[in-house]
Amino acid sequence: MPAISILIADGEHFVRDKMQQLIAMQEDMVIIGVARTAEETLIKVNALHPQILLLDMAIPGRGGQLVTELIAAASESSRVIALSLGRNDIYVREAYRAGAMGFQVKTDPAEKLLRTIRLTARCERRGYCHWPLDTSEAERRSTFIPPADN
Repeated sequence: MPAISILIADGEHFVRDKMQQLIAMQEDMVIIGVARTAEETLIKVNALHPQILLLDMAIPGRGGQLVTELIAAASESSRVIALSLGRNDIYVREAYRAGAMGFQVKTDPAEKLLRTIRLTARCERRGYCHWPLDTSEAERRSTFIPPADN
């Protein structure tokens, strides 16, 4: 199975570096690009076609919600995982409505981010995922934004 291609889009240098370090240690993942702004993110998604886009919802420029909407409308292959400092229900619903397939709190443990990436990569489209047998219902609901929340 080919490695999961990932684009990291976050306005914070420290966050980008930590995510790069973590993902670089994974045999089944490869970072194909890094973006600092919304505009740079759109350019790189169009050029690189990542399987997973880790997108800070507060990214400088147009903001994460608009970037998610544009990517969801234009790309069948890129899946957005929305990143935020907190799991506020309003942020989760906004990310889902914009087209995100997953939601990750930046302060969660690193293993949760890696699991979210791996699970999201298995999704054919939003709400239709091939779940590993060891995935609990609680993990499914905390990792993904289910269509019923629409």
